[in-house]
Amino acid sequence: MGVRRVSRDDARGWQPWHVVSWVVAGAVSIPAVVGFVTMGAAVLVVRSVRDVVRQARDLLGNGGAPGRDGTDGDGGPGAA
Repeated sequence: MGVRRVSRDDARGWQPWHVVSWVVAGAVSIPAVVGFVTMGAAVLVVRSVRDVVRQARDLLGNGGAPGRDGTDGDGGPGAA
């Protein structure tokens, strides 16, 4: 039991195909993990930028652009 080590002294020999499969698995899994981490970071950045833009628009006014509540944004005749 326990961890089996690759050695040349094994009765079946070196078995290089096992080593190749380990290297390929590592070569595939590392970019996959990096990709998921990058996507998560991008989502966080986009959400943060979106929140900052919303706060800036609320503080500065939206310049007469239609508001999210259906008003025309200037508080004039179209305001609710």
